[in-house]
Amino acid sequence: MSANSRAGRFVVRWLSEQRNAAWLRGCNGVGLGADLCGRPYIKNEGVTRIGTGFRLSSRPVVSHLVTGPQGRLEIGDRVAIDYGAAIACLSSVRIGDGTRIGPFCVLADSDFHVVGDRDKTPEPRPVQIGDRVQIGARVTIVPGTSIGDGAIVCAHSVVGGVVSAGTVVSGVPARIRVDERSVLTGASDLERIPDLVRRILGLRYMPALTHGPDDFAEWDSLGSLRLLLAIEDELGLRLAEHDMLRVHTVADLVAAVQRASS
Repeated sequence: MSANSRAGRFVVRWLSEQRNAAWLRGCNGVGLGADLCGRPYIKNEGVTRIGTGFRLSSRPVVSHLVTGPQGRLEIGDRVAIDYGAAIACLSSVRIGDGTRIGPFCVLADSDFHVVGDRDKTPEPRPVQIGDRVQIGARVTIVPGTSIGDGAIVCAHSVVGGVVSAGTVVSGVPARIRVDERSVLTGASDLERIPDLVRRILGLRYMPALTHGPDDFAEWDSLGSLRLLLAIEDELGLRLAEHDMLRVHTVADLVAAVQRASS
């Protein structure tokens, strides 16, 4: 390679690095090798830290990274985010190393308004995405979601709660694909139903039999639907939606499962 060619490549690389540095200047820390395609919208009023080898596309559609005053957005090493993506952090969003996020994905730790009262802002719920996660196109990740290492989220899915490491989920709401589902065995309903509620709703601790929807914000109408789908997938039982309307506690859910299995 001639000296002129080497010099030309050096100038191109230098100009690219200067352009990327300008777009990422508002972040609190950016690792080496950041590569931006197009012109993203980046607004950091809190803390935004990005690891090495970061790739963000905003062509042909702009991608958005927005961190509020109390927010902390942490993006690991070798993370790639495709065009048209939108990430909003008012409290805490963490994306692990080697994760890939497809085009037109939406990820937020807040709903920004309460249903029925647009002037009221709900409490943000942290979003945690593990290492080497693959997220397909047009996926929506709702507040409070935790996705384990190596999980795959299929395109057009809506994800909430806890996605276990290494699983493949899809749908609205997203659930474990039949060929990848885990099956609960060797436990009584009094043991496995509370554990199912904990996993599906993403609770930090095992609920008591007396706990119910009034005790957990995650146990809303979407949470109830996700429980119905999980019971069908993991236990092979089908509950009607009107059965869930009579469920006011975990004990009620155990009774409904026992009736369906009898």
